[in-house]
Amino acid sequence: MKHKALAALILAAAIWGVAGPVIKFTLSYLPPFTFLTLRMFLASLIVMPYFIKKRGLANIKKEGFTKMVSLSFLAQPLCLSLVFLGFAYTSSLEGTVIGTTSPIFLVLAGALFLKETVTKKEQVGIAVTLLGTLLIIFVEPVLKNTPFTLANIKGNGLIFLSNLVWIVYVILEKKRFKGRRVYHPKGMAFSFMVAFVVLLPVAFLEMHFVKVDLVGQLLNVKALLGLLYMSLFSSVVAYLAFDFGLSQVEASETSVFSYLQPLFTLPAAYLLLAEIPSVFMLPGLTLIGIGFWLSEKASSQQ
Repeated sequence: MKHKALAALILAAAIWGVAGPVIKFTLSYLPPFTFLTLRMFLASLIVMPYFIKKRGLANIKKEGFTKMVSLSFLAQPLCLSLVFLGFAYTSSLEGTVIGTTSPIFLVLAGALFLKETVTKKEQVGIAVTLLGTLLIIFVEPVLKNTPFTLANIKGNGLIFLSNLVWIVYVILEKKRFKGRRVYHPKGMAFSFMVAFVVLLPVAFLEMHFVKVDLVGQLLNVKALLGLLYMSLFSSVVAYLAFDFGLSQVEASETSVFSYLQPLFTLPAAYLLLAEIPSVFMLPGLTLIGIGFWLSEKASSQQ
C-alpha cells in the first residue's frame, strides 16, 4: 500500500508542478479572477455529487459552519487569488520555486504557534531557505535586468504572500481540528464552493472593466484546456491523490514531495512558455536546496 501512496504523492507533485506554467499560459486568454472563478465553478460541479453523497453539509454544520467558511476562505479564494495574480506578473519558474518553500516555513510557524519542536539544524535550514527565497524574489529579477523587473518582484512577492496565507490556514486548521488531515476531501469540496461564491462578484467586476470576451475565450481550445487542467487535475485529482498519500504515510514525509514540483515545472515551462532558468536563479536555488537538505536531515534524525 505504501508504494501506491508514494505514487499518489508523486502524481500530486507532478500535477501541481505543471500547474504554474499552465496558469501563466492560460492567463494570456483569461484574466486572473475570471480564470480562478471558472476553475472553482467547474471543480465544484465535479465534487458536488461526492459532497452530497457523503452528507458533507451536515458534517460542516457539525464542525461549525462559520469557522469552516472562514478556513475555506483562507485556503482557496484568498490564497489562490494571490497565486494567480502573482503568476500574472512573474515567470512560472520563479513562482513555482517560491511556492514550493511553504512546507519549510510551516515548520517555523508550527514552532511559534503550536509549540512544536524545531532543532537548531532545522532553524539553520529555515534561515538558509529564507535567504535563497529572498534572493529569487528581489535580487534575481534585478540581476536579469529585464523591462519587467518591478513586475517580477511584485509577482514573486504576491506568491510568497500566498505561502504565508496558506501557513495561517494550516495552523488554524490544526488548532481547530486537533491535527486532523488538512486535505480531507469533504473539506476541500466545501472550500471549492465557498471560493466560487466569494469570487463570482469579483469576476463580474473584472469582466466588466477588462472587457473580457468570455464566450470567445472559452471557445479557444488553448484557454479551455488550461481551464480544464486546473479544474479537474489540479483542483480534484491532485488533492485526492495527496489526501490518499497523506493517509498512508507520515505527514512529515509528504513535504519532501512538494520539493519535487520544480522538476516537473521545468519542462512544462519550456514547452508552454519557452521559459528557461536564468543563471541568476542558481544562487537562490542552491541555497533553497541546501536549506531543504538541512531541514529534512534534521527532521529524519529526530
